[in-house]
Amino acid sequence: MVLQTTMMKSIPILLTLFQTSYAQTKYATALIRNSDGVTNDIQGVVRFEQTGDGTSDVTVTWLNLQGLSEGEHGFHIHQYGDITSNSPATTGFHFVPVQICSPCETVNSSNISTGTCTDDYELCISDSMQGWPPSQDRHPGDMGNITADANGASSGMRTLGQGKMSLEDSMRSIIGRAVSIHQNPDNGTSPWGYAGPQVAWGVVGIANPADFGSSSDVNPAVCADSSHVSDMVCHFRGTLDGASTQNVRGTVLLRKPEIGSNTVTMYGKLSGLSSGHHSFHFHEWGSISNVGDIYEPSEEVLMVGTSTLDVPVDNEEFRFTGTFTADTLARHIGRSLTIHDGPTREDATIAVSVCGFANVAMTTPESLGFETSSSSSNDLNGGEIFAIILVVLLAVGAIAYVVYLVQTGQAFEHEDLGRADTSSAGDIEVEAMDMDADVDDDESETAPIVPSRSQSLTSGGGDA
Repeated sequence: MVLQTTMMKSIPILLTLFQTSYAQTKYATALIRNSDGVTNDIQGVVRFEQTGDGTSDVTVTWLNLQGLSEGEHGFHIHQYGDITSNSPATTGFHFVPVQICSPCETVNSSNISTGTCTDDYELCISDSMQGWPPSQDRHPGDMGNITADANGASSGMRTLGQGKMSLEDSMRSIIGRAVSIHQNPDNGTSPWGYAGPQVAWGVVGIANPADFGSSSDVNPAVCADSSHVSDMVCHFRGTLDGASTQNVRGTVLLRKPEIGSNTVTMYGKLSGLSSGHHSFHFHEWGSISNVGDIYEPSEEVLMVGTSTLDVPVDNEEFRFTGTFTADTLARHIGRSLTIHDGPTREDATIAVSVCGFANVAMTTPESLGFETSSSSSNDLNGGEIFAIILVVLLAVGAIAYVVYLVQTGQAFEHEDLGRADTSSAGDIEVEAMDMDADVDDDESETAPIVPSRSQSLTSGGGDA
């Protein structure tokens, strides 16, 4: 009996060891450069490694960071892998997978409330607090501080536990988000640590295992909310990206018109390319310097080797659009989009971008100079036409009623008679986030505004 009890107790331990031994290691990497997109004095690499599954511990290593000011600097994962703007605003606030914590009540057989979903609710609440690892009370994107020496250099490693982040979890994966290094130290206090502006950043990409010394060519790292990714952005920063050989700059935005659609529309604005045809496509790894083969999964291929850019004039800015068939964007988040110096995949790679989650409140077709049906001021949809007709009819009726009252001598019996109603159900005021590059987003006392296209995603865990 004692032997049987001992064996029963050992089974969970053996299962855990078995799962750990055979869990496939996940790798991620981010190339760090100045956040202004122009200067190149801050350089380095941040790497992530996860040997377990789900939300097991993640090891973060920062290698040969150079160009920082001496002292401590806030070190975070931010919500979006969107570095399209010289203002650090596009990366959003610190990564928090669920913006609103909603406890759920449970009931007994008599339909009487007996409590709440304590574990999930308390974890969500702890996610909403600013802090340092290894505290449980911290944003999943809070990685503490790094310290630069008198020469501006910093290297180090730490383990991030407490089930806060992942390289594969559907809620907590950081693939496609941004690593940010701040001007000042994170003081560990809510709401955002007061670490000052971001001075450097990089998009977290799916790494080539060879960069970590692994003999495996498999990396199962994947972004969060894979079935709900609606907007992806790939930003080219010229030769700042290290592997790029030409000063190709600009942004490619890929957008699904709605969740569940099997098409993707691409909007691009680029400069710095020679005229003619240039092959461009996704590569397997988001490692910048080691992008691997062209990414061609068995299904849901977004772009293949026959895709080319037709550049009209040498080095001038140009825009282009295209529509592709794909059920999901998620397979491409965290991978590299490359541009080649000619029409075939064999031509040399001249520009590289790691693609991440777009901040849909900041990076849009309109922000890239495209006029869409929703942004056109000349075209009215059916709802707008109906609203105009309704307002006209109400106005005519009001005027007729006032004329009637004047004629009957009752015009001023009611003090509010004929007063214009300045409210309108069709007029919605949208309050933008304070995104001044000179003011730290961490100084905000309120939680970040969640863009409308990602509301449904964050409520289920994660963002778009």
